[in-house]
Amino acid sequence: MGGRGSREEESSLGERPSLAKAEETNQQLEDERKAKVEELQRVIAILKQTESGEIEWKEKAQALTLALTKSETANGTLREEIAILQGMVPERGTDRLHHQQAIAEGEQLSWLSEKRLLLQQLEHLQRAVARLEHEKTELKQLNAELKRTLE
Repeated sequence: MGGRGSREEESSLGERPSLAKAEETNQQLEDERKAKVEELQRVIAILKQTESGEIEWKEKAQALTLALTKSETANGTLREEIAILQGMVPERGTDRLHHQQAIAEGEQLSWLSEKRLLLQQLEHLQRAVARLEHEKTELKQLNAELKRTLE
């Protein structure tokens, strides 16, 4: 019996190192798995941050495009107004010339009709200036919006 018991003991002792080795391997695998999960979580966080940054830049680009379009439109309108005002300068000169010709020909305009003509010109100029002031304000707002977007 003594011989048989020692074989069981040897067999049992031989399993212990294998069991310990298996537990050690299992622990190493578990540690590796945890490290890979942590690395994966870091990569996911970086990807989310990158995606968030891309979305933010796309939104800024869209805002800039819109502001640029508005600015170009306002600029075009200003150019039209400038052309109108520049056209009015020769008209005023032409009106004065006609007025001087009428006086020279003895066809003086009455004071009232001359005043009416001048008031019409003044109102037209005031409307043009008001439009320009309004567009200037819009351009300032667009400029501020562009600066905020760029920041």
